[in-house]
Amino acid sequence: MKVRRKTTPSSVRLIVVRRGGEETEILVGYSRKKKHWELAGGKTDKSETPHATARRELLEETGVLIDMFVWELLAVLSVPHSIYTMACLYAEVAADCVPNDTDELAQVQFMPISRVLALADLDKTSAYLLRGFLKDRLASA
Repeated sequence: MKVRRKTTPSSVRLIVVRRGGEETEILVGYSRKKKHWELAGGKTDKSETPHATARRELLEETGVLIDMFVWELLAVLSVPHSIYTMACLYAEVAADCVPNDTDELAQVQFMPISRVLALADLDKTSAYLLRGFLKDRLASA
C-alpha cells in the first residue's frame, strides 16, 4: 500500500491568545456536532493558503477577524491508511476582543490556559497542539 504525503496542509487549527488579565487566555469553543471543546479551525479549500483558511475559519466559527498570524507549526498526523498535514497558526488579539457563538461552535470564549488543558472533553488534537505551543512559544516569552 502506498501512502501519499501532501506538501500543503489539508487543514488548520488556530491558537488565538488574549492577554491582559491575570492569566493568558486561549480562544476555544464547544463543537455542536462533535460534542467536545476545540480550537477553531477547519479544512483548507482548493488553492487556499493556510493563512487564508485561518482567517476564513476563525470568522465563520467565532466571529473574530484577524489579518496576521505570527507563528506556524506544521504537524504531520497519521491515521489508518493515510497521512495528512495540519498547519497550526497563532495570533494575539486585543484584551477587548469578544467572540460570538456560531452554527458550528457554542460557548465560544477566551478561557485561561490552565482551565483549557484541564477540560475533560478537550479534543486530543487541540490538547496536543496547545501543549506544543506552550512549550515552544510561551516558555520563551
